[in-house]
Amino acid sequence: MRLSFVPALVPILLSLACSGGEEPSGSPGSGAGGPVGSDGGSPGTGGGTDFGTGGGGNAPSSGGGTTGTGGTGGDDGNVGGPGSYALPPPSKCSNQFAVDECRQGDPNSACGGVCPNDHGPTAKNACESGKPGVPVQYACPRHMLFSSEMVQAVIDDGYEGAFNYGIVGHDPDPQNLDAGLSDSCCQCYQLVFDTPTYLTDASLTPPPPLVVQSANTQASGPTGFDLFMGAGGFGVFNACDGSIPQGNHFGHSQYTGYPSVGQAFNGGVKPGPDSVNCTNGNNALTDAVIAEPSCQSKIEAACNEITASSAMLQEESRKSCVQSNQAGSYYHENWNVYVRRVTCPKHLMEVTGCKIAPDPSLPQPDPTIQTAAQAEAAGFSRGLNDQRYHTTTMQDCCMPTCAWANNVSASTVDGYDSFYACRDDGTPVTE
Repeated sequence: MRLSFVPALVPILLSLACSGGEEPSGSPGSGAGGPVGSDGGSPGTGGGTDFGTGGGGNAPSSGGGTTGTGGTGGDDGNVGGPGSYALPPPSKCSNQFAVDECRQGDPNSACGGVCPNDHGPTAKNACESGKPGVPVQYACPRHMLFSSEMVQAVIDDGYEGAFNYGIVGHDPDPQNLDAGLSDSCCQCYQLVFDTPTYLTDASLTPPPPLVVQSANTQASGPTGFDLFMGAGGFGVFNACDGSIPQGNHFGHSQYTGYPSVGQAFNGGVKPGPDSVNCTNGNNALTDAVIAEPSCQSKIEAACNEITASSAMLQEESRKSCVQSNQAGSYYHENWNVYVRRVTCPKHLMEVTGCKIAPDPSLPQPDPTIQTAAQAEAAGFSRGLNDQRYHTTTMQDCCMPTCAWANNVSASTVDGYDSFYACRDDGTPVTE
């Protein structure tokens, strides 16, 4: 679960919780792939020139068309490198609370004049009310733990086998991890897993370390890291499936079907006793219990309740749900962790859309730190004021708070000033 920071028409609503418009997209672009071992294929060209009523003349479209996909040649010698997932920056019509140059109904003004009033908003979070007539935006499947893009980015950054990548909700920790920062948006952290936070009778092997980028604020406090994964659990909000009577719903659903088990505030689909319940006769959870075919059958059946009109969205969500519930990668649990703020890896930021300027004071992620004992010896932080740093899990399908550029105070580069938001089919909204 998370707290989610949602802007309303005029005020900004602070709310609990752990992205694409409703209009048709523009035509896709094209791009040629480069040879393996080259610097990657040429970037996609074209891109949709109209989106809904936008795209006239020199004015930006109301949400940006579907961008062309770059080539799949290997960046730095990697097959299927960043040409397969690198996109233009987030659309300025999708990541601002309001666009001053938008004139309602004027197709020659900014964002094609798609705003409920002059100088008004040109996009809305699926988890907020108001803003009639503007595109509705959701979380992106590319940001999920174990998404195809995240898996490839780990390879392209040279960390295969050492880390996995993800995004989190994390409130700033000004006393320690985030000293000197006004918010945590787009900052990166290396998490090393220790013990479950509440399954005291569990005997579980910690999953591999994560490198994560902060996508939500007002999340779970300064010691919390709320991991985004398929069927990770609702908090107060639910933009995944309005037919499930849990979580506040504003009439927008990213999925056509979704598992209700473990909702809300119980972490969604996972082996634990508050979800599909794979525990043994002693009501304990172990690696062996999770790995049993009977348990994995329960997990797979629940994850396969995820259905979507987009085959990509459905496949990526199911994959994230299943993979995060394996004995060797059991992230779908609340864990105590050791944490260090680190330099954001290049290709992780290619996936998320938020590229912050390098900070020479921050260390690089350290692939040699794999265990809690190694993390403690290396000076990773264990907690704050007797509270352990810890993870929780979420998927409420709301647009991330850091997908609003207004919430990002960090210096960013090349126009990549926020996380991507996505349409209901999981397509990022780009320039």
